[in-house]
Amino acid sequence: MTQKYIHFVCLSEQMDMYINNQQEIVKTYNCMIVAVKDGEVVDDYPSRYDALNDMKKRGFDDGPYIIILCTP
Repeated sequence: MTQKYIHFVCLSEQMDMYINNQQEIVKTYNCMIVAVKDGEVVDDYPSRYDALNDMKKRGFDDGPYIIILCTP
């Protein structure tokens, strides 16, 4: 399995987690930008830029994680 394929599979898992838990996540993070990694919301952010910078500071340069606007 190539590295790009592994990241795609992991990103897909992050997105699946978000979709499967979207109703619960929206209760807390509605209309906020969130980062999702390893099946959990890492934090909320005022912008995607801030989210990306924070994830890099946390050592998650290459992911796999998603940054998404949390909406119903």
